[in-house]
Amino acid sequence: MFITAELLIEYAIRIGTNDIMQDLTIIDELFKADKLLNQGMDLTPPDASEPIYEKLIMDEFQAKLKNVPRKQGETPFQEIFANSLPSIDDIKAYLATAAISIIHGFPRQPNDLPTISITLGSEDEEQYLGAKYDTGDIDGNVSTIVGADMVSQYHLSIITTNYDELVIWYHLIKYCLWRYRHALEAYGFREQSFTWMDVEPSAEYLQAGLFVYQRTCILRGTKEEQISFKISGYSGLDSVLIATENGEDAYSTEKPIT
Repeated sequence: MFITAELLIEYAIRIGTNDIMQDLTIIDELFKADKLLNQGMDLTPPDASEPIYEKLIMDEFQAKLKNVPRKQGETPFQEIFANSLPSIDDIKAYLATAAISIIHGFPRQPNDLPTISITLGSEDEEQYLGAKYDTGDIDGNVSTIVGADMVSQYHLSIITTNYDELVIWYHLIKYCLWRYRHALEAYGFREQSFTWMDVEPSAEYLQAGLFVYQRTCILRGTKEEQISFKISGYSGLDSVLIATENGEDAYSTEKPIT
């Protein structure tokens, strides 16, 4: 089995992102916001030309939202029932030219940004050190297989000077990990779950006079790791009952147990 899942995680992100670029309707699903209008009871009378629904709090909210003063630069036709991200069309255009890199380790220079940094976090063996799995014959030599289930953590950090870019990749990485979680499990990275930390300025770049946003995902999972090695010498001795010259029984311990 593999020792590190860093490349496996990288490939899941790259494959998932490529899926989105090949089918941009996925973006519509990821970033849509349902206004939840007309969710009330249907009160349409038989002779009505248009449907009539019971007014709920969402209908009232949307009606009042139309009268909210616009911010500078907003037009009367611009949708404001959304978060601070650019429009979905802008996100699609961004993906067509996105130049973010995925690295293993930490960015060292400002020109390394924007980047997704993947690093190994903590590892915890679930059982006692190197539980024995099996013993077998490999190329005529008796070998044993030793290993353990390692509860591991990986840190995925989005580091960029653009806040919108950070939020976009936060959603894209979630999609990729959810979409290909079964593939990760098939390759031995099981029982995955993640925790996203708060958005925060990167302290390293602040010292250099740059304001850089950073958000880290702690991805947890269990890896099965094994090693095999040849057995030399005796792993035990078997007592065998033998007869002596005077007719008395005795025990010999010359037969090895392997």
